[in-house]
Amino acid sequence: MQIKSIKLINFRSFKKAEFKFSPNTTLILGPNTVGKTNILEAIFLLSFGNSFRTSLDREMIRWKNEVATIAGLIEEGGDNIELELQIISKNLSNVRAKRFLVNGLPKRSIDFIGNLAVVLFAPNDLTLVIDSPSVRRKYLDNLLSLVDKNYRKVVGPYQKIITRRNKILERIRVKESKSQELEYWDEQLVKLGEFITRKRQKFFSFLENKQRNFSEFDWIYEPSIVTKVNLTKNREKEILSTTTLFGPHRDEFRFLKNGNDLSLFGSRGEQRMGVIALKYAETLFIEQELKTRPIFLLDDVFSEFDADNQKEVLKLVKNQQTLITATHKANFLPKNIEIIELNLDKKY
Repeated sequence: MQIKSIKLINFRSFKKAEFKFSPNTTLILGPNTVGKTNILEAIFLLSFGNSFRTSLDREMIRWKNEVATIAGLIEEGGDNIELELQIISKNLSNVRAKRFLVNGLPKRSIDFIGNLAVVLFAPNDLTLVIDSPSVRRKYLDNLLSLVDKNYRKVVGPYQKIITRRNKILERIRVKESKSQELEYWDEQLVKLGEFITRKRQKFFSFLENKQRNFSEFDWIYEPSIVTKVNLTKNREKEILSTTTLFGPHRDEFRFLKNGNDLSLFGSRGEQRMGVIALKYAETLFIEQELKTRPIFLLDDVFSEFDADNQKEVLKLVKNQQTLITATHKANFLPKNIEIIELNLDKKY
């Protein structure tokens, strides 16, 4: 899988711009604030339908405009696929919305996701190691939704079940509902929860069994198993807390290096390399599931790595198309690299 080009209209800082990419490695070069990350964000949107930088769609529409358009030309198995995403402001449609098209035909977001496979490393991915478990669960949901349409269909309804069930627990606590109202939601919680846990376990089994370049890193999955037995046994606790205490919405996984928890004992550099190791393993998992190698997006990857670690990162990206943003060109970059140079003086 390769992305050949991308067109941006009224997206972020770009009024109208088109960029073409090497099938190997492309370096997007330029000073800070020139818009390098905007290009990676646009490609990420074509893959996942959402941004990795903001939950507010309006922020991605260029100032004083109502619609932003991202159009990408993808090559897969010798065939070209045209992907287009339009971000529409509330001012225009009275409802903030996105419009998805594949080869000019409108698609639902659930059918749009997965046409382009990418793996992103960005500076704020350090939060995967040091932030709350919800960040790591979101990572799992994004990855598994990309490779498995059935997972995409389940993860949204599961969250709605949790919300609905917690409201019922609150009503039971104040004597406005009875425990019997939980029976249907318990059944759905167990059914969908088991499915999500099974899919997440598959990924961690892959990590455990697949030989990795970073043998010193490991990831420990700690699932919260939901069964009818533990729901019944802990009914009173859930009512008192008005919270669903079991299920994949309470899952956790931890980063280890040589058996030590990276969030507690790892340096900043070690934590970053732990994330890079996971992202590389992610590319192999996507390749197994989709039978295609994903595109690697590396945003400002060299800013906090020393020269040795930078070289280690570059060893991993040689087997798939890679786009790298940087403020300067390192001396040890591949010789066949292509460069897109952005500058603050040029209007895009």
